Amino acid sequence: VLLTSRESLWVVVLSVLVQVLVIASTYCCARALHIEFGIYDLLMLPPIMLISSIPISFAGWGIREGAMVAGLGFMGVTPENAMAVSVSFGLAQLLIGLPGLGVTFISIYAQKKPLAEPDAILVKADRPE
Repeated sequence: VLLTSRESLWVVVLSVLVQVLVIASTYCCARALHIEFGIYDLLMLPPIMLISSIPISFAGWGIREGAMVAGLGFMGVTPENAMAVSVSFGLAQLLIGLPGLGVTFISIYAQKKPLAEPDAILVKADRPE
């Protein structure tokens, strides 16, 4: 819950920044594949990413590709190019997230203790006396 207008402003600014970064990274993926995107093509990306965030697939795979092929197809981008950009964007997201997975595993193994004590799982009535 946003209690002050200052907090609300920060949320809006950060949300816009995330969308700009998504557009920029998708544009970089397209340029790396020698695919030209116009300004209107780039403006289709926020709704495409909104559609891909529907939680019916793993990390938006499949949904994002279908949305990019359909959405960018309306803008004149070929299905092959839209699919290539979408897959490269997804792979880039995956590669960016891998260091975080490593940090998570390192922090779990550094603790060297189980997540829960075996006796803590048993209800008091079930514990042997």
